[in-house]
Amino acid sequence: WSAVNLHTGQTIWTQNYTTNLRCGQIMNYLSPNEYGGRAYLWATGSVPGVYSAPGTTTYSMYDAMTGNYILAIVNGSSISKLTIDDHGGLIGYYLNSTGTGSSTQTSLTVWNSTRTIMRGVSGTGDPQGWQWQPPMNGVLAFQNGIQWTAPVNTTYNGNLITPLSISGMDSNVVLLTYTSAASSYFQPGWYIEAGYSAKDGHLLWGPLNRTETENSRINIASECMSDGAWIETDQSTLTATGYDLATGNKLWGPEALPNARAYSSLGMRYTTAPNGTVIIWTYGGDAYSITARTGKVNWEYHTPSGGYESPYGVWPFWTFSVGTVADGKFFIPIGHMYSPPLFHDAKQMAINITDGSVVWSILAFDVTSAPAVSDGVMTTLNAYDNQIYAWGKGPTKMTVTAPDVGVTTSAPITIRGTIMDISAGSKQEAPAARFPNGLPCVSEASQQAWMEYVYMQQPRPTNATGVPVQLFVLDANGNYRSIGSTTSDDSGMFTYSWTPDIPGEYKVYARFEGSESYYAASAETSFTATEVTTTPTPTTVTTQSTADLYFIPAVIAIIIAIVIGFAVTIVVLRKRP
Repeated sequence: WSAVNLHTGQTIWTQNYTTNLRCGQIMNYLSPNEYGGRAYLWATGSVPGVYSAPGTTTYSMYDAMTGNYILAIVNGSSISKLTIDDHGGLIGYYLNSTGTGSSTQTSLTVWNSTRTIMRGVSGTGDPQGWQWQPPMNGVLAFQNGIQWTAPVNTTYNGNLITPLSISGMDSNVVLLTYTSAASSYFQPGWYIEAGYSAKDGHLLWGPLNRTETENSRINIASECMSDGAWIETDQSTLTATGYDLATGNKLWGPEALPNARAYSSLGMRYTTAPNGTVIIWTYGGDAYSITARTGKVNWEYHTPSGGYESPYGVWPFWTFSVGTVADGKFFIPIGHMYSPPLFHDAKQMAINITDGSVVWSILAFDVTSAPAVSDGVMTTLNAYDNQIYAWGKGPTKMTVTAPDVGVTTSAPITIRGTIMDISAGSKQEAPAARFPNGLPCVSEASQQAWMEYVYMQQPRPTNATGVPVQLFVLDANGNYRSIGSTTSDDSGMFTYSWTPDIPGEYKVYARFEGSESYYAASAETSFTATEVTTTPTPTTVTTQSTADLYFIPAVIAIIIAIVIGFAVTIVVLRKRP
């Protein structure tokens, strides 16, 4: 076993166990003495040095933070449906049968992990104790954790209906079914169904005998239950029918799955989705969101033509337990089994669970297990390169610079910087060697081709674009304001030209607001702008010569004197009698 940090890919611990990991648990124990969550792992299989009777199951418990072994619960039954209670305790439902033929007696039993541990090694501990102390290296009896058991009807109209199986359940009802399957779930034209209380095991309705399409594969499971109803699909007729879990009554159907392709009869799968819906997908590349109680088809999606790359003419959805709903999306792979020749262009898809539109898709060959989602990170196996991939929003780093000297209010300056993806994957050996200056952030539209180029040895896209960058300044007057926006290129660099409009000190802030693929980032720098002083136009001064300074004024004075004298003579003559 290995525990890996989902965000960094670093191995936290490794343990060498031969047991088979069953599930994880976060136990939130509340009492007057203590409270808080504790993480554990559970496994089945033989534990060295611990005896369990032949034909029984051993459940072993481990510390999830270190992988260290804690205890074993022995002589257990095989649990059909494992759920959790309000505090994270494991609650297991199973059918237990004794006797043979007409003397067969069957019971529905519920086992509680918390009860087993609280009663301790002796089996006499208080199940309501104030302290949570799983005994180290303890060997506990499975029987001490049984919460209740109730008899189950094993006949219908006098006919034996065993072995029954738990086909599905919700918080209120356990659905038991029986049919005489010839092979691989192909039933003979009938199904026996009955509903029992999930609270105490009493019979709610049934057994009922439903007529089905002979030799068709009928699908019933917890994953096709929602809002107190379940959807039963018939692969031969490509139809769906809704039933009420509390009464067993038919609610609607059978209704044909719209536009279903012929290859859809080869396989179907389903999963519970929000708002009382169930998502059904088929091997023919069809996907549907159906409201469980009404049969309303909220949306349908059909994969495009596969041309000669697909033996089916379309891209098939794989129909193992491979669909996961999280973050408003339905994650589902395109592909089929690993049989040669290797399937080309298999993809991991994300479909919007509200309208059925494709959010994104990427090259990936993952057809054996459902994507696991935890702490905002999805992990999948890509069989094309045999690597485990972690998908999620990545951290980013931004830089910004501006000129240090020579900035004035009369000329533009260039503000430049970078915005880089600093996810853990970018620091791995291969990407780090190929992008020594950092891995650029790219737009949402460029993500698929860019991620395939960075991590899957695909060609570099020629049309990749960067991300939007907003630019702001805090000027010398204390005003914080936007000066514009730009977009980075596929090297991660961005530039912006701007002319300071007042003199003084400036702070420049660059901001990337983030996207569905990246977290936000920001950076800042500063500069000082000076105001250019206007130089006045020079006045031309003419240097006068000596003649100009003395002769010309003298001549002017003589002329003025003659004029004055002439004027005086005229006045005297006019006065003569």
